[in-house]
Amino acid sequence: MKGIDIVYNFDKDNDRKNSTSYKWTFEIEKDEIKKGLYPMTVADMEFDVSDSIKKSILKRVERGVFGYEALSENYYNAVKNRLKLKHNLDIENSDIIENTNAIVSLSIALQAFSDIGDEVIIHSPGYMNFFTTTQLLDRKILESPLAVIDDKYEIDFEQMESIVTPKTKILIFCNPQNPTGNVWSLEDVTKICEFAKRHNILIISDELHHDFVFNGVKHIMTENISRKIGSKCITLISPGKSFNVSGCKTSCAIITDEKIRNKFVETKEKLRFPSAHIFAESIILGAYSEEGEKWQNAVKEYIFENKKIFINFVKEKLPKIKIRKTDATYLLWVDFSELKLSDEELEKLLKEKCLIKVSDGKAFGSFYSQCRRFNIAIQREKLFEILDRIYNVFEKENLN
Repeated sequence: MKGIDIVYNFDKDNDRKNSTSYKWTFEIEKDEIKKGLYPMTVADMEFDVSDSIKKSILKRVERGVFGYEALSENYYNAVKNRLKLKHNLDIENSDIIENTNAIVSLSIALQAFSDIGDEVIIHSPGYMNFFTTTQLLDRKILESPLAVIDDKYEIDFEQMESIVTPKTKILIFCNPQNPTGNVWSLEDVTKICEFAKRHNILIISDELHHDFVFNGVKHIMTENISRKIGSKCITLISPGKSFNVSGCKTSCAIITDEKIRNKFVETKEKLRFPSAHIFAESIILGAYSEEGEKWQNAVKEYIFENKKIFINFVKEKLPKIKIRKTDATYLLWVDFSELKLSDEELEKLLKEKCLIKVSDGKAFGSFYSQCRRFNIAIQREKLFEILDRIYNVFEKENLN
């Protein structure tokens, strides 16, 4: 009811062990679950979604017919209005191209705006599917490692200038950055757009984590700066991360340049990628509602506390583990290199002794075999249990 504060129970154990959850059924075995192995890999949350989303989906279910679906203006208005309200981005409904997920949009863009053998710049450590999708489409990856300056990851613009060639067609820009949790500053985004314009490169800006920004830091949408600079940009967004609905397959490519948008749509139609999932509109309307926004604010606070707990615990009790400054996402990029273990020893330590399954750093770039990505969008009690488990193993192995 309006005027009454809603209390959300993010401590509720949803016990996904016997569900069809990807990370609970595909990434680990049943005997590993029996031993207590806990997956902190795939970027979804262990929490119930907002009641507003459930109600919106159930309302659609009651219609009873599940044929091919088209999106109404309500969908586009909801996306447009939220981007204006939350991120001060002005767009038209026609600028919104719906797809099942961001990687589908990435695949379309790579095929529309580059050819086999063309080069794509990807910052590393970077989301693993940036690498796999680009490789599978036979584009050449130009890896641009982030620099570490004052215990924070930063873009190495000099390195980017040194690798760019006339065959470099696309820059995949993750903003906020997955896995490091960096929120790029106005200066960073401006320099990215200037770089892209200077070299006539298309920016594909993955902004899926744009609602999980903490510490009073402001998210700068690349599109807003790209317009001013005059660079080319496609922005990818989705309710998936923000509202824990990634399995429902709805996302958007925001393309304000008519020429780029027309070519993107033409390529999408040629590739026959599916879109407009039967519940896509219901999810957007439920998520981007007043009740949905209250849920998102609440889960954001819960996760922020989880991040602080994890980071402070590591700082105080596990000093050889390094987590650099992070202002976004419910992921933590953790560096174990000071333990001086081999890659195999590190994996065995985490999986067989600490009983946690985390994302291997090798999937995020060429230089990160001693790093792991942790998903901390889990119940607080489980977080404490895992931290204690790690600490006890480290004590036993004389690693502290």
